[in-house]
Amino acid sequence: MYVAAPPAVAVPPPTELLEPSLTLIGIAETRASDTIVRTAMIAGGRDDLMMVTVGQRLLSRYDVVAVGADAVELKDLETGATRRLVLR
Repeated sequence: MYVAAPPAVAVPPPTELLEPSLTLIGIAETRASDTIVRTAMIAGGRDDLMMVTVGQRLLSRYDVVAVGADAVELKDLETGATRRLVLR
């Protein structure tokens, strides 16, 4: 007796989420008594300038988790990965 194998099911390749083009172009620092607040200036796309601080959301995709003296860390809300932008 011959039993036919089940038909093969085509599995589409995983879709890769394209990361938007983002470049850290500067960091501003302000002092209020004992607290330092840093603001990251990020260029993206065509002539877009975004200024963000810790706790803000960027492009509805990233949460700003840290702004250092020369870098910013973003948490990707879709993948959970951390993206780090560094001043050049």
